[in-house]
Order: sequence, then C-alpha cells, then structure tokens
Amino acid sequence: MTEGPGSDVPVAPDGHIAAEHRLADLLRSAGTPERDIAEAAAHGHLQLLLIEQLVLPETGAADLDGVAEASGLSTGLVAQLWRSLGFVEPRPGERIFHDGDIELLTTIGRLLDLGIVDDELVVQMARVIGSSQARIASALVDALVVDDVIGESGDGEASTATAVRDRETRAADFALVAPVIVPTLQDVMGFVWRRHVQGEARSRITREVTSADPDHRAVGFADLVGFTALSQQVTSRELAAMVDRFEAIAYDTVTLLGGRVVKMIGDEVMF
Repeated sequence: MTEGPGSDVPVAPDGHIAAEHRLADLLRSAGTPERDIAEAAAHGHLQLLLIEQLVLPETGAADLDGVAEASGLSTGLVAQLWRSLGFVEPRPGERIFHDGDIELLTTIGRLLDLGIVDDELVVQMARVIGSSQARIASALVDALVVDDVIGESGDGEASTATAVRDRETRAADFALVAPVIVPTLQDVMGFVWRRHVQGEARSRITREVTSADPDHRAVGFADLVGFTALSQQVTSRELAAMVDRFEAIAYDTVTLLGGRVVKMIGDEVMF
C-alpha cells in the first residue's frame, strides 16, 4: 500500500485508488474517525468497515449491568439472551450495548412483566432468530465484499490481470451500491419474514382441516454421494460451487413439493 497525495488514507497502486477514496469518503460522511479509516485501508478492510457503519453506526452506550437496570431484566437473563442470539457474552464493564439493544430488551422486559411471554419462550426464539440471522449476515457479507483471492487456476499473467481488473470493478461498484443495498435488504428481510409467517399459518390451517392427524410430519435427509472423495479431487472454489448448487436444488425441490428445509449441514440437507 502507498500513501495518496494529500491524504492520510493508504491507497493501493493497482487501480483501486478511486474506489478506495470513494469508500473513505462514505465512511467520513458517516462520522467514522480518520484513524479507523486509515487502519482499515492499510489492511484492505474498507468495505467491511463501511458495512459495519451502515448497519450499526452507533457506539456502545451501556455495559451488562447498565442494560439490565434500564430494561428491568436480570443480568443473567440478558447474558443468556445475548448468548442465545449468537453473540459473545460481554466482559464486566464492557460497553457493547447500543440504544437499540436497550430499547429491544426493555420491550421484552415489559412483555415478561405482563405475562405475555415467559423466559423459556424468549430464549427459544432468541436461538432461532440468532441462528437464521447469522446465516443471512454471512451470506450478505460474502456477496458484497470483494474477495482478495485471485483464481487458483488460469493462464498465468493474463488471467491474473483479468482477475485484478474484475476485482477493481467490483470494488468500485461496491462503493456505489452498498449505501443503497444494505438498508434495502433490511426492508426485504422484514417483508420476507411476514410472508413466511403468513405461509406457516396457512400451512397449519390446511393440515388441521385436511388431515386426521395434523401433527403428523415426515422428516427426510439427502446428501451428495462421494463428497469426501470428491473434495480431494477438485479446487475449493469448484467444491463451494457444487455445494451451492446442491443447496439451491434442495431448497427448490423441497419447497416446490410443499416441504420446508430445516437446515443445511455441509453436503447434507435435513427437510
């Protein structure tokens, strides 16, 4: 990395300059400190830092004791909910909770006080939500962020130069679309959740009306034959593409026939 003229932000000499300046400007407009921008640029993490700022621009306002006091929940329940959502339990005095966290936990505290929900249900839902949202978050970051790895096979310098140009184009595109696509995806997830709730309610109505035993379910598994041997014969990119294709077929087939995918386990699907 080299220093750009008149800027504290390191920039790469390989054609990334315009894209990196655009990312840095977006971060500055979001109020990100220059030190954080410079450090992210030095390690090639400007895109990741921008995603972080776009989805959660606030800084931590309270520690575990503070959020428990504000929400009316015990520190033990707050810590359990945090773990159930898939987050690392904060150390004593660590201010990681934002205003939004406090507001959400306060709402949960009110529901518990009214007897609308109990601790067990809240923790159970936290596990389900945390698991599904973590997968969505991982897929989103994978889709948005430019991979630094250049292809594992190719025709020497020509393929490398093409890969570099493609990466530069994607980095420039990211600077343009990230501020739009991240908030849009938040709206999409809310809409898709409502459609799934509607579909699940309708499915249960149908089972209870048409089936003598509405609680009767069938559970199935399917996996890729010879996956272990195949993983030793192809590149990691080819293997990942194959697993992605298997996942797409599994979801399409199960959903088409009125079923539901419970989870993917590597090269296996449970439905």
